[in-house]
This record gives sequence, structure tokens and C-alpha cells, in this order.
Amino acid sequence: MNKRFLVAAAALLMSTTMVTAHEQAAKPATEAAAAAPAAQQAPKRKPSTNPENGKKYGDWLKECEFFVEADKDVEICQLVQPLVDEKSKKVLLKTVIGYVPNQKEAVLAVFLPLGIFLPPGVQMRVDGQGKVAIIPVNICLPAGCQAGSDLDAEFTGRLKNGNKLLMVFANHAGKPVTVELSLKGMTAGLDSFKK
Repeated sequence: MNKRFLVAAAALLMSTTMVTAHEQAAKPATEAAAAAPAAQQAPKRKPSTNPENGKKYGDWLKECEFFVEADKDVEICQLVQPLVDEKSKKVLLKTVIGYVPNQKEAVLAVFLPLGIFLPPGVQMRVDGQGKVAIIPVNICLPAGCQAGSDLDAEFTGRLKNGNKLLMVFANHAGKPVTVELSLKGMTAGLDSFKK
């Protein structure tokens, strides 16, 4: 997986409140103290002036931001779809897909709550058909865990032509948790990166 994309996606996620898989609420002081080391490692970033920033593509939102890398501004844009708990309004997980500079294939990252069982990773299947893609969990930080992978052209094509993405990961007890995401707008959103 492209490390630059994971770092950029993690930095964008830092402002998002996540809940743990076993639904324990963190105390604000503890949460701030835990987030401090991760925030120190995040790259410097600046808001984007890209007119595509904040544009909706179906059920996906395009987010863009500049990151300072080797004293150069590098713009990273990505499609984002959060899964929000209807009662608490907290983000349970967040799926991000996009391209990094100088790379042809798309990359995907899923930000999961803490307290998940890591070994199975995240299993993904488009419209409940075809080959299951297994995305490894790369790292867990105070804000949550990250699973990510480069996507080959075949899987990206299935995302663009599909209706829903089924994701399965395991909770802290090893029981499967199934999440369904809409792929409405995925084709137009991914095609917008080529403009």
C-alpha cells in the first residue's frame, strides 16, 4: 500500500470522531492525550482551493488537501464515505478511495474502530458476487485502525460497475460484522481524478 496515501488519509481522518467496536466512550482528556503523539507524526497540511473539494458524487464526497512533502505542496484528493451511527451521530467507520501522484492504480483505505480482531483483516465483495478481496489491517492509532491496499484494475472496475460494497471484519470477540456501502457515484467520482 502506498504509505503517502495512508498518511494523508489518516491525517484527514484525525478530525473525525470514531467509536470503538465494543462501544466504550473515551474520556475527553484521555482522548486528547492519546491523539497527541499521532498528531505530531502527521504531515503538515493546508486547505485545498480545488473546486472539486467538497463535491458530492452520489453517496461519495470528494475531499482534497495539500500536504507539504520535501518542501513541496502535494495535493491529495480522495472519495470518502463514512458510516455514521444514526443515534449517536458518530462515525463508525470511514472508507476512502483515490489515487496518489505518480501511481496509475487506485488505493483504498478503511478506517475502523478500535477493539476489532485484527488477523482476518477486512473482506470485501462487490454486490455479493465475484472474488473476495482481503484487505489487511495495517496499523491501529488512537483514532482507530486502518486497513488499506492498492487496488488492481479488475477490482476498481467492479467497484465502478457495482451497486454496493459488502465489507466484513471481526469485532473484539471474533464475531463477523458486516457493513454495506453504496457505490452510487463511484464511477463519476473516480473518473473525476482523470480530469
